[in-house]
Amino acid sequence: MKRYLLVILPCFCWAVASYAQPENTTPTWGFRVGPGFSRVVNDEALDEHARNFAPAAGLFGNYYFSERMSLQAEIDLLPGGARFSSHDITMHLTYLQVPVMARYAFFDDPKVYLLGGVYGGYLLGANTKGLYADLERDEQVDEDIGEHLKSLDYGICFGLGVQGRFNSSVDIFAELRFHQGMRNIVKHPGDERYNLSIPMRYPFEYDKPKHQATLLSVGCIFYLYER
Repeated sequence: MKRYLLVILPCFCWAVASYAQPENTTPTWGFRVGPGFSRVVNDEALDEHARNFAPAAGLFGNYYFSERMSLQAEIDLLPGGARFSSHDITMHLTYLQVPVMARYAFFDDPKVYLLGGVYGGYLLGANTKGLYADLERDEQVDEDIGEHLKSLDYGICFGLGVQGRFNSSVDIFAELRFHQGMRNIVKHPGDERYNLSIPMRYPFEYDKPKHQATLLSVGCIFYLYER
């Protein structure tokens, strides 16, 4: 009897697992790389029409509730920043972000999908670089301003992508995504908020500066089980 159990029990567990996890809804993981275009809004000192460019990358995993609906969690290295409106100075920010999003796919191959959710971010580094010039002096700026910005950020993110089958266990995709920060990123008021060693000649008004980013990315999705 025990011999039969040793044979039947593994087969039963395999059958249950196969039924509960069809090949089209197996958990997946993947990576993404691509350019990021960022800016900071609600601050007259910064040019809201200029985007700061830097590469972005991330890892993600998907848990499927059905063939079309899944939950996606990520760990991303996301560039941020902006350009000053009156000086040739750029603010560079680097965030570690953790987005959690719902994902819904249309069609089969290629899939077209929508995703949206929230993210939390931690500021890894922040500095300003460039040339400060006015009627009195020209001076190169290269400052670490991390202590004057808030370490934590949060917001919403949503996007659109296309995913196609490469082989039995790998898909490739291209995606466009937008991140909107919901938190004021600065600690200090007035001219101290971005650059402390050089006082700005003209005062600039601001109202809770927030970070925005647009990401274009390509990557691969790996299925835990071959389809």
